Amino acid sequence: MACAVVMAATVATSCSEPATAPRETPSGTEVPTVGKPLSPAALSIAPCEAFDLREATVVLGPGTALQTQDNTGPTAPRCAYTNRDTNANIAVALANYGLARYHHEFKGNALLWREFQIRDFPAVATVSPLGGRRERDCTIALAVTDSVLLFADIRLATTRIGHDDPCTVATAVATTGLENMRRRSG
Repeated sequence: MACAVVMAATVATSCSEPATAPRETPSGTEVPTVGKPLSPAALSIAPCEAFDLREATVVLGPGTALQTQDNTGPTAPRCAYTNRDTNANIAVALANYGLARYHHEFKGNALLWREFQIRDFPAVATVSPLGGRRERDCTIALAVTDSVLLFADIRLATTRIGHDDPCTVATAVATTGLENMRRRSG
């Protein structure tokens, strides 16, 4: 049931708009809650609408194509893009569970766990222990309500390792997805 595994992604180039890498914030046992959750209209967006092919091409470069679109998957609706020339991928998914469950299931096992906020929404940057590497992979779990997470998952292309921070790129993808969802709600 690990969304981080379901949404493997690779990035060949950095985003056109700079994003800051998540910084660690002190965290006790309390899980942050969403102060102003997104509306039901915003939640009706499909992952490929939250982050579309045009936006994926900006991040992954020319030659990017839709790899997978599954709006009825057993884990979560998801959308994955790939650039076969660079082996670069991005995946975006919506999961019908909140940050509390994600904390419970992944916090103790993650190779990286950084809590931060994206536009006043609680988020966590993680690296899965299932094949993840800190210099290459990053998953952002962004709580858009207390019971829905927007995931943005990145795996940097080999040529970008050491040049780009995967969590910075994943944060930019999650931020774009959040803004597209907000526009959807009017």
